[in-house]
Amino acid sequence: MSPVAYTVIAETVNPDSARAFSDWLLNDHIADVIRAGAQSCSLVQIDSGDLQRYRFEVRYMFASEANYRAYEAGPAASLRAEGIALFGPDSEHTVQFERTLGTVLNDSVQD
Repeated sequence: MSPVAYTVIAETVNPDSARAFSDWLLNDHIADVIRAGAQSCSLVQIDSGDLQRYRFEVRYMFASEANYRAYEAGPAASLRAEGIALFGPDSEHTVQFERTLGTVLNDSVQD
């Protein structure tokens, strides 16, 4: 069984929305997803150069595709609903999302 990476790319042009989104991730959502089955999470703010946009990559690692599927079948719906309520198209802080799922072929760490 190979681990899988579930990645969310989020983007907004509003600095207040970017701050609200990253605060929510760091103070609530990442811990909620880990409690729900992810092994770890990396949050990266992507450098967008001179463009006035804010992009984030949120990568959750799951031990296997079965673990990810259990997350999808259970707690994912309520966690996503919270995110849509806070950052969806009808919210004060609109953020666009793209999601990917992939098999991890290598996850090297240097000591």
